[in-house]
Amino acid sequence: GTLKTRDFDEATVDGLTGAPGVSGHQIVTATVPIAAGSTATVQTSCPAGKRVLSAAAHLAASFDGTAVDVEATTASAKARNTTAAADSLILDVVCANVT
Repeated sequence: GTLKTRDFDEATVDGLTGAPGVSGHQIVTATVPIAAGSTATVQTSCPAGKRVLSAAAHLAASFDGTAVDVEATTASAKARNTTAAADSLILDVVCANVT
């Protein structure tokens, strides 16, 4: 069978210590303008003591592709605006304390 919390007495369950993990997550966003027919790069860092868990980027007004690079505490994105109008390159980075 499968063990469930009710299968343990209260002292056993309360005494369990979880493994190290992730806490204090937050999203850090950076935006740069990108002129029509131009390429732009945006970069941002996690607050002190936090690490990058993931990052995603997009152009606000088009479906042109973006490239994202992730390091331990920073992330950057690059994109080319192939449209005839100015746009914005937006980078969202999920940061957290990792133990």
